[in-house]
Amino acid sequence: MSIISLSSLSRFFFVLLLTTSAIRLLDLMSDTWSATDGLGRSVPIGVRSPRTTRFVGIFYFLWLGFETTDGPFDISKILTANPNAMQEPNNTAWGPMEHYHHWGEPYFGYYRSSDQWVIRRHARMLVDAGVDVIFFDVTNNAVYPESFHALCQAFSDVRAQGGTTPYVAFLTPFGSPFQTVQNLYNNIYKINYHPELWFMWEGKPMILADSQFFQQNPEILNFFTFRTPQASYFVGPTGANQWGWLEVFPQHIFWNNANVSEQMTVGVAQNAVGNRLGSMSEVGARGRSFHNGTIPYNKTLIPYGLNVQEQWERVLEVDPQFVFVTGWNEWIAARLSEFASIKLPVMFVDEFEWEHSRDIEPCAGGTRGGFPEGTFDE
Repeated sequence: MSIISLSSLSRFFFVLLLTTSAIRLLDLMSDTWSATDGLGRSVPIGVRSPRTTRFVGIFYFLWLGFETTDGPFDISKILTANPNAMQEPNNTAWGPMEHYHHWGEPYFGYYRSSDQWVIRRHARMLVDAGVDVIFFDVTNNAVYPESFHALCQAFSDVRAQGGTTPYVAFLTPFGSPFQTVQNLYNNIYKINYHPELWFMWEGKPMILADSQFFQQNPEILNFFTFRTPQASYFVGPTGANQWGWLEVFPQHIFWNNANVSEQMTVGVAQNAVGNRLGSMSEVGARGRSFHNGTIPYNKTLIPYGLNVQEQWERVLEVDPQFVFVTGWNEWIAARLSEFASIKLPVMFVDEFEWEHSRDIEPCAGGTRGGFPEGTFDE
């Protein structure tokens, strides 16, 4: 009688999980898993059960493969092959000016956001991590309908097969959101497009948009629960019913009309230099290992995620109703030469390389893209 090794059995089960529809119906009970990561950190055992009054959302991007169709231009690979490229704007390794560059290669390759195979795996990973809702970035007015429809179809299929997915919502422009919200309302909400996926707050679909722009439009005003998004990493709320999306430590508490501590943010890293908005590629930007007001010069600390850990500790002390995490899969940033009155030969604002990026989705070569083992267990 042969003995099957545990590793062989695990691989066999994994293949079945990917290929057999019946297996997909199994509850994998991810809230009971124990795990230890490559740094020796273990998921706590015996933690309290998830609370139905607490929620976690994560910033999610639909733009990969749509903002720039050439490339991919991978900043990390370019700098490995050309160490002085940040001082060489004419280096042919770079993509054209203002074209988007990946900070690294995602674990699933340089995928398009409309790829349903990838979307289904995102759903599984995010649910296993305890994420309740994904907030789509439409802050620049583009809504990426092809990706959105592909995601809704994939999520709906997963649910039809007995699986679970996060709910969905939108973070709209920080200035006037009127055009974008009108577009979303007409093409999604008014026609009742996949209502089973809508994230509800106070009994209505949630949208992050300034309600003041809809005082003359009662149809939209009364349809949503509005929260005004605060763009600044530094200011905090200027009134009730505002939510943040990314802040520097220590993060502010955003309260509602009842003066309840409703929402706070957690960020993997911040394109903040000192007390001003900056670019991730600037010296002094707050990367993954930034903590205790300092920038470590020891690159071995990057995998520990000291920045995000410090922000989670702050949030858990307050225990708000909702935590907004930035983010999951942004991956790309435009190549520039000037931002916020700072000029440099080559600049990347929101994403740069491993240390100076804010994606939790794993990257190729391992799970170094993020910190899922300890991020959402509350």
